[in-house]
Amino acid sequence: MKRLDMGKYSPFTELGKTCLTREITDKKVIWPIMNEEAAAGFRHRRLRRTDIEGIAELWRQSYPEVYGSTHSQSWILYPDEYEENVALEDNWEEDCRKKKYYMPVMEEVATGKIVSSIVCTKDDMNLQLQLLIGFIHPEYRQGKTGFNIMSVANEYLDRMAEASGAEYMMTTATTSHAISQYLVRLWGWSIAGIFPGEVTRWSGGNQEYRGCRVYFYKFVGNARQYATKPEEWDLLPEIRQLWDTLEEINNSEPQIPEMDS
Repeated sequence: MKRLDMGKYSPFTELGKTCLTREITDKKVIWPIMNEEAAAGFRHRRLRRTDIEGIAELWRQSYPEVYGSTHSQSWILYPDEYEENVALEDNWEEDCRKKKYYMPVMEEVATGKIVSSIVCTKDDMNLQLQLLIGFIHPEYRQGKTGFNIMSVANEYLDRMAEASGAEYMMTTATTSHAISQYLVRLWGWSIAGIFPGEVTRWSGGNQEYRGCRVYFYKFVGNARQYATKPEEWDLLPEIRQLWDTLEEINNSEPQIPEMDS
């Protein structure tokens, strides 16, 4: 980061009285090398150059709704954009520090078949990770297999975040099916709110709509101790009411959604 002498300046509002503070330093989130541990018959590994054509096709099969979107992860559909965007095992020493996106793939141990993947992005100076999007192969989505894949992916994401040096995570869930929202809550994420019509989504042919997403957040390690507490926030009454309601919900057990018979 570029250094400035800030001695003659002061914050517009003095905050940070209800939490710990620390010296500002250069910060970096580094995509880590993870042990390729198998669980429930599946294991993660880093994306390789030889995977690119196949994984782009899997994204087109499994999450075609991002086609035509200006959202940041639409590059996943185009093999020629991978080298520029995502960290690859083939160039890991450089890519793990410089590439903004990380796309671990999950293999079925018995067959070596790629059955799932996620895309994460990072903000170095904010020590923040965002889980942008994920897919499960259409043949593996149903029942216990789909649940096992999502569970393995969640456990991997938590370990990866801790090892990367990040201290704050964000993710979203679609409003089109409640089960993904339930699982994100079950795995310790807190609800932040709903963004109606936030992203454009492909609806077939050459048509699109504006999709809505539920936002979630999670602290990594001891990062919460550096977050200001509500007693020093200046909120409108209705926003304070919203916060109190969110806290009540986030401190409760997630409710299992009704499933179609």
